[in-house]
Order: sequence, then C-alpha cells, then structure tokens
Amino acid sequence: MVLQIETILYYGRYYPFIENEYGFYWWFSNIDFTIYSVDELLGRMGFYTYQDICDSDVFFPLFKTDIVQTEKNFLSERSLLKEFGMYIGGFPDEDAAFKSFIEKLGLQNQWFEYERYILRNDAVAWCKKHNIVFDMAT
Repeated sequence: MVLQIETILYYGRYYPFIENEYGFYWWFSNIDFTIYSVDELLGRMGFYTYQDICDSDVFFPLFKTDIVQTEKNFLSERSLLKEFGMYIGGFPDEDAAFKSFIEKLGLQNQWFEYERYILRNDAVAWCKKHNIVFDMAT
C-alpha cells in the first residue's frame, strides 16, 4: 500500500495546551493504512488499556507537530514576536491570539502555506522513520 501524505497532514497538529490523558491520540494501522483515535481503539478495536495500544505491532503513534511552537517560529522568521507579545493579552490561549494577529496583518495565506510545509515535512520524516511507502501528490 501507498500512503497519500495529504490524508494524514492535519491529524499531526498538536496543541500542548489541550489536555489529553494519553501521550498520543492518533494512531496509524500498518495493516489498513487508516488512522484511529485512542477512543476508537479502546472502544471497539479490542484494546483494554493505552499500554496495550503502545505494545501493539499493528498500530503506532502518528507524528505530532507542535502548532503553538510552529506559530512562534513563523512569527520569529518575520521578526514579529515582540509585536505579538504585546498583542496576546485578552485571548483564551496563544493559538487564538495568533489567529487574530495574523488576520490583522493579512498573513493568513502565508501562515497556511507555512503550516502545510511544516506538517508535510514532519509527515514525510515520520513515514521514513516507520518505513511507510508514501506519495506526495495532492
């Protein structure tokens, strides 16, 4: 089987401020090349504990790209971190502030391209690490 990189990109988004009792929420099956949530695996796939999933030879955790750090890198590369630091107050979290900030500056399209580039790179590295044959076609 060949994994289409586009099908897994956005599953790799990771937000450190969102609490999750599991180290990894999304898992990849090397049998059917499908992504499953921990809840699916525990609820209907025959696993009893999170450790059972971790010990499986069939499922392994999907890559995680820290989106908040990626947002900071995006701003840093544009010398906007200081300005963002003054803007961040009054938002529920950094991600919400970031989205508002880039909209104010008209940088949404640049951000979406940047985020996609980072996610693709992380997905490709993950595929190579796990010897998964992949295709980059969109």
